Amino acid sequence: MTRVSIITPLHNGADFINECMSSVQAQSFTDYEHLIIDNRSTDRGPEYVAERAQNDARIKLLSNDATAGAAPTRNVGLASAKGRYVAFLDCDDAWLPEKLDRQISLMEQRKLALSWTAYKVVDQAGAELREQRVAETPSFRDILLKRTTIGCLTAMIDLEAVGPVTMPQGDIHEDFCLWIDVLNIARSKKLSWAGIDTPLARYRVHQGGKSANKIAAMGMHWRSCRDHLGLSLPVAGVCFASYVANALKDRAA
Repeated sequence: MTRVSIITPLHNGADFINECMSSVQAQSFTDYEHLIIDNRSTDRGPEYVAERAQNDARIKLLSNDATAGAAPTRNVGLASAKGRYVAFLDCDDAWLPEKLDRQISLMEQRKLALSWTAYKVVDQAGAELREQRVAETPSFRDILLKRTTIGCLTAMIDLEAVGPVTMPQGDIHEDFCLWIDVLNIARSKKLSWAGIDTPLARYRVHQGGKSANKIAAMGMHWRSCRDHLGLSLPVAGVCFASYVANALKDRAA
């Protein structure tokens, strides 16, 4: 059984997908499959993936022509994943070579349902802007209040422990909603979670990207709390205020 399935949605990512694939191939942990799911690309990105796949059977090119968007594209990968663990890496991001090794070791030693790491934030050209640090042993409440950041490019889920998962879809923070869903399963099964406060990935920010529009991001988080998580108005208000405060603190760091 493959140990780790890596899910990478691809949409017009020709400028960065080779760097992404190289960072996975450079991992010291090698028992993985890299599922790259093309979502209506009009550039040469899928060609680059197909070329690499000819020389590395761990790279598999899938497609999602039905629905636009990262979440439904990741779900195509999740439906095909054969690994015990699933990890996420967008086509314009990259990992440091020891990322999988350190994370798998931690998850197996402590029997974790979910883990994540700190990461470096870089600009479009790859120049480092800042480091995003994380809490190593946050409570469920800390995560709900966004007192630590779980970057999608660093998250890893033990599917054997929590069962099959799908990423929620809609005008919400889809990855955050998935983490809360997984944590709720973990709590019901008395399982643990933890972070590694060492930067083991590189997250690329783009002007005009989904996360770059602050007003839109705030609306998405509010809908995440109310529509997906079903929080009451007062509780959602507290979570939303905490999200804003911690987002401002992270960007000022």
